[in-house]
Amino acid sequence: MSARARAPQDVAVVCPTYQEGGTIGPFLERVRTASGTFRSARLTELIFVDDGSTDGTVERVREAERTWTSPRVRLVQRAQKAGTVSAQIAGFQHASTELVATMDADGQHPAETIDRLAEAWESSVDLVVASRYVPGGTVQWEERRRGVISRGARSLSRLVLPGARRLRDPLSGFFLARRSWVAELPPAPPGYKLLLYVLAIHPRSEIREIPYEMGMRLAGESKLIRGLGFIPSFLRELARYRRAGATAHRRARSTSK
Repeated sequence: MSARARAPQDVAVVCPTYQEGGTIGPFLERVRTASGTFRSARLTELIFVDDGSTDGTVERVREAERTWTSPRVRLVQRAQKAGTVSAQIAGFQHASTELVATMDADGQHPAETIDRLAEAWESSVDLVVASRYVPGGTVQWEERRRGVISRGARSLSRLVLPGARRLRDPLSGFFLARRSWVAELPPAPPGYKLLLYVLAIHPRSEIREIPYEMGMRLAGESKLIRGLGFIPSFLRELARYRRAGATAHRRARSTSK
């Protein structure tokens, strides 16, 4: 049966948030509007994992949590920043669906793509990744240097993590996965790129990439890429993922004996 002919798949969406007061309202409305047009995904839950925002983000999510019936909005609050990766994993752990997507709440990830991620998913696939760099994908950078830094980070990720070499866009923060594939990961080291951590632990994942058009953020600036100082920090992040992957693989070999 084709993806278009099958029944819609229940999907939860996880969004890590920190000081998203300038974008969270428009983002919520975009998702709700888009979900009414979905054909392959039935958006059941929108899960926000917040790391101590003080700019109105939490209040706006709580309002949607009280008033929305479809999709259901859920807020998971953490007292302080504990890392984007651990926030996303926590969101997967709170999801009640088999399929879970994660995306940013800054407006750069178009909500319509959630449906296309579900359309591309099959039972043999572990991850469906929204990619800026496969044919049909595009990206708009606020400034040229951000594109240069991003290209350097992609090259570094492929150099350090063998699993990243299988993707055109290993830095994507927009993808759909089986809930267990992420929820049951070992405790995450500090970091920002969940997909890289998944690829470090599961380097042979069955992956499908689909193109998407990454837009401009609705407000503010990236909390991650702010200059060349990002590269040393990113190298340390990659090294932590590599060590975590090596540890997980050693444990898996020892338990299989």
